[in-house]
Amino acid sequence: MMFVLGLTGSIGMGKSTVAAMFEEEGVPVVDADKIVHELYERRDVIDEVEALFPGTCDEKQVNRQKLSRSLAGKKERVEALQELVHPLVAREKAERLSKYKSEGKRVVVVDV
Repeated sequence: MMFVLGLTGSIGMGKSTVAAMFEEEGVPVVDADKIVHELYERRDVIDEVEALFPGTCDEKQVNRQKLSRSLAGKKERVEALQELVHPLVAREKAERLSKYKSEGKRVVVVDV
């Protein structure tokens, strides 16, 4: 059986520091923010984001600054992005947890 420890908190609360401590001890960490960064470099995701929010992507990645400006103060646009990205993050998180379980890891930290 694998124990999954959820690591949550607001910005500046030390989640990254705590996650690094677990990693130093050999405990795998699934970091939702890192997953989003990885997704924003995938061609299929770049194409979908660019279709929803024209001008927010560069050739090799979603430009987070341009995307942020495109979303500022527009709740419906934020929701559209969440509808695209959240299922992808959930799928990737599940795949990583499954991999760690098959490797026999006893503890995994999920930083959300």
